[in-house]
Amino acid sequence: MINLKKTITETNKQKNVNQNEKSPLFLINEIARIEFERISKAENTLCDFNESARLILIKIGDNEGCSQQFIVKETHKKKPTVSLIMSRFEKEGYIVREVDTIDHRATHLMLTEKGRDTVTKLKSFFREEENRAVDGVTVNEYEMLVRLLSRMKTNLTNE
Repeated sequence: MINLKKTITETNKQKNVNQNEKSPLFLINEIARIEFERISKAENTLCDFNESARLILIKIGDNEGCSQQFIVKETHKKKPTVSLIMSRFEKEGYIVREVDTIDHRATHLMLTEKGRDTVTKLKSFFREEENRAVDGVTVNEYEMLVRLLSRMKTNLTNE
């Protein structure tokens, strides 16, 4: 295993570069900030949700029939946060909760037509944004980027 900190520091000293500007986490944060600003500007035409709610709605769309507990686990959001978002979604007609026919205590989250339309718009927007972000990146570079970011995510979420 290489000593990445030492390697990065030495490389940046040779190139006379501010270490933070070349840090992967710094770059990821900058990309996220830029994208967040772009999403915020487009938000009014897409939907009136914050980032957490958008993530949850898309997660429900990708896993129709899932439980609220599944959403909590998959999104790493707190139960009360997810509960409030689910109540808002239900009240505004984006989802319905269907009671399990076998275990009447369990409910399944289902998108309504309005919810499906919104998820379709969101996914289309995010696909366009991703295409813009990776313009000029080769397939091999893209695949490597996904592998590296996935590994970094795993490293940061495993305790």
